[in-house]
Amino acid sequence: MPVVTTTTDFTHVPDAVFRHLMTLDNWSNFQGYGIVPGITEAMRAETTLPANAPLQPGARIRVKNTDGSVHHEEIHIYVPGRRYSLRVEPPSNLLVSSIIEEVELEPVGTGCRMVRRFTLIPRFRALLPLVALLSHLMMRRAVERHNRVVMAALTRG
Repeated sequence: MPVVTTTTDFTHVPDAVFRHLMTLDNWSNFQGYGIVPGITEAMRAETTLPANAPLQPGARIRVKNTDGSVHHEEIHIYVPGRRYSLRVEPPSNLLVSSIIEEVELEPVGTGCRMVRRFTLIPRFRALLPLVALLSHLMMRRAVERHNRVVMAALTRG
């Protein structure tokens, strides 16, 4: 499966980076790139927990995209300040059936290193070469752009 990995060093502690990434109001900072749409809004999708309950494994998030589509993401791992993993369920008209996002934050000096890994699962095996090419060209740039946006937002405070 195609995997996109980025590594970013922050001057901020892991808790601050984690909190920013997992605050749903900040998800609209993901601008996308090329055919990878940005995000306009993210909200909790499940109704079994109060809206202000902390995110946790099993929580579902409904995401509206800049291209007008909607997708869902489900949290699988949630270790505050350290790591999380989400399963992205893209709209059915896309080339991929799901994307697994894994984020790990490691303290480094007075800041931290963030490693983001996206595993793209093609809808059909025959699409694997195309998904690999597009993930390298578009997904990597979308994630790198978002990493810079997160850095700038944290620096502004």
